[in-house]
Amino acid sequence: MALEDRREILEGIIEPGENIQFSQAMPGDAKAIFHLIDEAGIEGMVSKRRDSNYRSGRSTNWLKIKSYAVEGYEILGVEREMGKPL
Repeated sequence: MALEDRREILEGIIEPGENIQFSQAMPGDAKAIFHLIDEAGIEGMVSKRRDSNYRSGRSTNWLKIKSYAVEGYEILGVEREMGKPL
């Protein structure tokens, strides 16, 4: 079953305010959407091909893309616990 068909069925099943949240589709350019997500400080996004069929396990049709910042720090000292490697 195609993604859009699954979404339509789920929208009819999931009541607003329940414990399960239904994600909002954001069609468009993935790079532009990710830029907005990154700027907003959101954890990331899941990108899905519209024509993909659901199957369990990993697939290149559904990708989770994390947003993270890389920062540099100077280490002034390290305290080592006895019996543990550095």
